[in-house]
Amino acid sequence: MVLLTAFGLTAQTSQQRWQVIRDGFEAGTSPVQTHRDVTFIDALSVCDAVGVVYTRDDEGRFIFSFPEHPVTFVPDGPFAQTGLDFIHFTLPPYYENYRLFVPQRHFIEILEQFYPGRIHIEPALRRIEVVPPASDVIAARGRMQQERMLFEVVLRQPLAVKIELVDSMTIDLQVQGIERFQAPMFEADSSFGGSMQWRPGETLHAYLKTPFPIGDARLSGPTYGGVVTVILTPREEDNGPGGTVEVLQALEQDKRAWEIDKIVVDAGHGGKDPGAIGHNHTREKEIALDIALRLRDQIRERARVEVVMTRDTDVFIPLNERTRIANSTGGKLFISIHCNSARSRRAHGQETYFLSPARNERAMKVAMKENSVIKYEESQEEYTDLTEENFILLAMAQAQFVKESEDFAGMIQRRMTSRSGLHDRGVDQAGFYVLIGASMPAVLVETAFLSNAKEESLLRKPSFRQDTAEGICDAVIDFMEKYGE
Repeated sequence: MVLLTAFGLTAQTSQQRWQVIRDGFEAGTSPVQTHRDVTFIDALSVCDAVGVVYTRDDEGRFIFSFPEHPVTFVPDGPFAQTGLDFIHFTLPPYYENYRLFVPQRHFIEILEQFYPGRIHIEPALRRIEVVPPASDVIAARGRMQQERMLFEVVLRQPLAVKIELVDSMTIDLQVQGIERFQAPMFEADSSFGGSMQWRPGETLHAYLKTPFPIGDARLSGPTYGGVVTVILTPREEDNGPGGTVEVLQALEQDKRAWEIDKIVVDAGHGGKDPGAIGHNHTREKEIALDIALRLRDQIRERARVEVVMTRDTDVFIPLNERTRIANSTGGKLFISIHCNSARSRRAHGQETYFLSPARNERAMKVAMKENSVIKYEESQEEYTDLTEENFILLAMAQAQFVKESEDFAGMIQRRMTSRSGLHDRGVDQAGFYVLIGASMPAVLVETAFLSNAKEESLLRKPSFRQDTAEGICDAVIDFMEKYGE
């Protein structure tokens, strides 16, 4: 509100919005504001709608990941930067209520210049139409840098990557999270001597073949512009500096960083927050803790990885502290255990959620119920204005794991309902505070309805709680087998 007063911005009306059409369907709208006869547009909501990812660094700068040309905005700064070039604004952008308002003319020019797919803009109608690129891999090329061979892959957005040694002359570059793929033309001059072969799948593999035995392999990126570079150096001696032993050790270290070696289990509610309470006075906090402890024991015994509990006694842990625990301990998976409740006592079954804006009213109501715990927290300021409208910004830290989180949620549903025999309510997405900021795949499990007399009775049975824990552990093992290598 300070900025509104200081800048004298005009009141926004329903007509003062841009419409974004993506693949022929409305993908979202973006508000505009006017200051000193200059129209500003919310760059964040536009990029959400057209599919351009962005992040905010520790210095408060917003970085938009256009392929090869990331654009950096500094709120209250008079320009944006891409590479060594500067884009000067008529008036500086400003950040307000989780929106980044940028002079409209300049931001539209940036979109037209750097958007990787087809784009058509009608300023008079305030309408943007885009068709995303046919592939998440935009380009692939090779070049020599002295004696070193460089393979570069340009992704539509930064994704998780790793490399593994296949044989003495081949490196496997693996890319997670590819949704669209068409093999790009490999660009290299005739003297390059290397080649690249693709194997599509849930994990995209690019086999980088060299004309020499590899002595050292280094992975760089992805940059904010989605550029991944694999730098290969010829082998000198098998066991000397930079030799085969060294490269294998380096690759093994990179592989270990990907291993799912620590899982965070979060028992919902606790202490002064009882959670949902059933007709027979069954309290969610006690059921969730019991299932979480059983799940901990199952994971330790069967998956043989370390388990970190956000709580293992009846204590109150603020929502934001739970993901801080997960991140600070180096967790690779985050599982939050809860019991469901609804006004209708007929509601029944099990469901699992991952972090993303709610896509239906039922999902939003579940999120609101679980988020209501903040009334027990001493400091509630950081939750102010955390609405569905601005939710994307605060969920950025977890956004890169959405696909894995959704996949993990599906595995839990299949395994958990198979053991329990309860109705499968499926996987859904919503804005749960407890999942925001978890820098790993994260899910929230609603094990059964305390508001349903039959399911409350089941939740009171140790055998049912054990079956539920074992079903979730089955899914953990499935996920580790798929993503852990």
